[in-house]
Amino acid sequence: MHFLEIPKYAEAPKKPISKLTKMERWLAYFANQLTKEERRELAMKDEKSKTRWTLRRYF
Repeated sequence: MHFLEIPKYAEAPKKPISKLTKMERWLAYFANQLTKEERRELAMKDEKSKTRWTLRRYF
């Protein structure tokens, strides 16, 4: 079992999308730390992110 401390991540210095690891991209998404443009950039970079970007409209 893993615990992700999203509040701690949200307080960390922000990196550009191109420098984020896969885990950091997920944390940035869950921490609601990305702008609309950054979410689009993330969606174009990763197929799972693109699916997440599409499905988020339904929830």
